[in-house]
Amino acid sequence: MSSLNAAQLKSMIIARANSDEAFRKLLLDDPQAAIESVAGGTVPADFVFDPSSELELNDAELALVTGGVGRKVYKPEEEVQKPTEEV
Repeated sequence: MSSLNAAQLKSMIIARANSDEAFRKLLLDDPQAAIESVAGGTVPADFVFDPSSELELNDAELALVTGGVGRKVYKPEEEVQKPTEEV
């Protein structure tokens, strides 16, 4: 972790995850590799970072949970005229 303290490293990780989608995906898939890339080397074993609790949801992730987990948002088509039955 070189000269960075834990708070500085966390701040750098969060900032990069919020601005770089590829890094964010790596952080969620392989946290150790992502953190080491920001730290510039091996991270001490006592450094703790939980991506799922430290990161804010991005717009795409937020859309998935709006109104409930995995709930799809229904957007009706603009007024569709239905054929009328003649009697």
